[in-house]
Amino acid sequence: MPDLIPAHYDAAGAVHRWGSKAELFLLPCFSILMTAALEWVSRHPKWWNIPAEVTENSREALHSVTLRILSIMELLTILGFALLEFLSMTGRPLPGGLTAGFVLIWMALIPIAILWLLRIAERYR
Repeated sequence: MPDLIPAHYDAAGAVHRWGSKAELFLLPCFSILMTAALEWVSRHPKWWNIPAEVTENSREALHSVTLRILSIMELLTILGFALLEFLSMTGRPLPGGLTAGFVLIWMALIPIAILWLLRIAERYR
């Protein structure tokens, strides 16, 4: 492993800052914290902002969809940080196409998940 690793990337995937190997511990810590926060939120459905009235008939379906959305967010968080960690460990910059593709996937999956929840919530209005 190189002594200096990429520590920050810009939107084009170029390395903005180089850092020490000790910084490799930061991404897993951030990933664990973000995943734990999403997991914590998923266990408190009373705090969710569901765009429909939650009744006894709709509760199970709406909670199921919301949990799926939170699971998608957790998966994207873990995969994103794992990719950055791998590229940092190998000392390589992000491939330009990968950066744009990853951001587009992020920007597409989140609204798709929200629209999915809205569609299901519409059934229970």
